[in-house]
Amino acid sequence: MKDIYLSFSLFFLIISCQSNLPDDNIKGVIYQLADSVIIKEGDLRYVDQNESKVLFYNTGSFSIYTYDRESDTLYAFNKFGNGPENYNLIYNNISLYKEHLIMVGQINKVLIFDILGNFIEAIPITDQRTRSPLLTPKEVSDYIYFINSPQGNFSNPDFYKNNYKVLLKYSLNKKDVTEFGHFPSSIGDYQNGKHFYLYSGLFFLEIDEEFVYLMSKNEGILQKYTHEGQLVNEFDLSLERFKPYPINFSKQLNEEEMDFVTYQNSTIQNISVVEDLIFVCYSDPYSLDELQRFKSDHPDFHGFDKPPLKYVLAIFDKSGERIHKDTIVPEKFGKFLYSRNSSLFFQKQNFEGEEDVTILYQVKIKEEE
Repeated sequence: MKDIYLSFSLFFLIISCQSNLPDDNIKGVIYQLADSVIIKEGDLRYVDQNESKVLFYNTGSFSIYTYDRESDTLYAFNKFGNGPENYNLIYNNISLYKEHLIMVGQINKVLIFDILGNFIEAIPITDQRTRSPLLTPKEVSDYIYFINSPQGNFSNPDFYKNNYKVLLKYSLNKKDVTEFGHFPSSIGDYQNGKHFYLYSGLFFLEIDEEFVYLMSKNEGILQKYTHEGQLVNEFDLSLERFKPYPINFSKQLNEEEMDFVTYQNSTIQNISVVEDLIFVCYSDPYSLDELQRFKSDHPDFHGFDKPPLKYVLAIFDKSGERIHKDTIVPEKFGKFLYSRNSSLFFQKQNFEGEEDVTILYQVKIKEEE
């Protein structure tokens, strides 16, 4: 893939001048394709990236994939199993480690592999507070940060009466664990005792040189911590098209109702923190009328013929001020993954002939006129 750079000096000047203006004066963005690359593998789910590599996994094959930008090569391995050098879960528990290695979080340990799947070592994270496989591992200096998801019945209102620390920070030198981060957030509505959301208790984690950022999959609330675990602030980002679907605790959804609720629901899809900006990608919900029309034209709606997800991109500065109006991502680009080198990167699953492929798009944005 070619790296195409564009000076964003004017862009940053414009947005810095507009950050405190009323919403009516804040403009949206226009997406412009800069480059693309086709990866000859389908159903890849993005988890991490650095300057030279992009990391994916496939839940169907239990395989881990590394795309090397410099050589335009896709590496893959599968070490799924129950042995001491195998992972027994593949989800959002994978990331890059020491630039060129891969770490896979398990319960109470992290497995390290090279990109060919050769086992390097197991790092024990022996802590009685780990409740589940360690998710979203991120290495920063001599530490590894994890999501320690709360366990319980998310459809029971009593679950939200507790406060769960959901971040673990493991010291590679001292071999100890610090626990911080809290769920439910203090300014959210999980604790009102009336309803819950799909995917409750799942989170996104981002870390930069100064702060640790935590965001629940079904709340537009961003928590910001110091690396030492001190809460700096909680921002309600007021995402303009974000409408998580509330489910009454007393309601039991059948399979057909669940299909409708899934697409009437908004969820956070990804966050990316780079330089002075925070990018939040979330799904734009379908209305009930839209879904009923889709179902009438697609008899297999409750099978495999689902409507495409619609994505929205929101951009903020690090104080939580909106930089641009939330903008619907053109369907052709698919899902936002991350920002790097003044570009945005998106992923789209597509078919080339009869072959299922993954397309990575490198996109520039400019402000609407």
